[in-house]
Amino acid sequence: MDKPILKDPDVYPDGAVLINVLGNDYSAYEKFMESVTGPDFNIVPEWRYYNDGHMWLCKGVHKKKTVFWLSVWDGCFKTTFYFAERLSGGAKTLVAGNRGFEEFGEIIPAGKSTGLIVRVSDESLGTVLEIAAYKMSLK
Repeated sequence: MDKPILKDPDVYPDGAVLINVLGNDYSAYEKFMESVTGPDFNIVPEWRYYNDGHMWLCKGVHKKKTVFWLSVWDGCFKTTFYFAERLSGGAKTLVAGNRGFEEFGEIIPAGKSTGLIVRVSDESLGTVLEIAAYKMSLK
C-alpha cells in the first residue's frame, strides 16, 4: 500500500530530495514537469507545506486556475485533478477510453466534485497530459 511522504515541514522537496524518494520514477517526474512547464501548458508548480494534511503538495497553476495537485508517495508520485460535478462527465469519458486507466488511476467523489487520481509513470504520462489539457480547456 502506498504511503504519502514528504511530511517534514522543514525539508523543502527540491531535486535532491525528490531523487532520493522517487528513485526510478524520478525520470517520469522530470518528463512530467518538463511537459507541464513548457510552452504547450505554461503551468507554474507551487510547492507548499499544508498543515491540515501534514505534507508537502505541489499545486500546478495556469494563470489563476489550479490544474492539478501533485503528491509524493513511497516510490511514486500522483496527480489529482478535480472537476465540478457538471464537468466531470467529460473527464470520465476521457479516461474511459483508456483501457489501462484502472491500473494506474481512480475516480473518487470529492464533495460536489469528482477527483481523478493518477499514479504518474512513463506509461501513464500521456494520459496525465491529456487530462491536464482537458482541464485547461474548461471555463
